[in-house]
Amino acid sequence: MPIGLLLRTLSLAAAIVGTAASAQPAAPGRATLDAALDAMEARGYYASRVDWPAVRARAYEQTADA
Repeated sequence: MPIGLLLRTLSLAAAIVGTAASAQPAAPGRATLDAALDAMEARGYYASRVDWPAVRARAYEQTADA
């Protein structure tokens, strides 16, 4: 999976989670993002081709204000 598509998928997932849980504090949102990234890294078909530290850094950057 190209990193651009992966990041768009993560952004969509974060938006959905943020909408559903907007009244909750930020820490559970970070835990949800970490769980999603962990699952994709562990089970993703192309996971071995992904630079996971870079994906995580970009995902955290994009969701910093969420």
